[in-house]
Amino acid sequence: MALVEVFEGEDLEKLLFVAEFDFLPRVGEHLARDIDDYFHYYHIVKIWHRQDAADGAFRACLLVTLDD
Repeated sequence: MALVEVFEGEDLEKLLFVAEFDFLPRVGEHLARDIDDYFHYYHIVKIWHRQDAADGAFRACLLVTLDD
């Protein structure tokens, strides 16, 4: 499983959540997240991989916008 960091909006410092995915979602797809018995839908607009300075491992990152 891939550990993915999900960021929202234009601010790449705003980490929305971190989750494990069976596969890496693609640009144009949507994520549905259940929050308080209500689904929030996020549109994936960008994917990149960043390197963690501590251990050198690469982390998958998604940039999403709320599409509710």
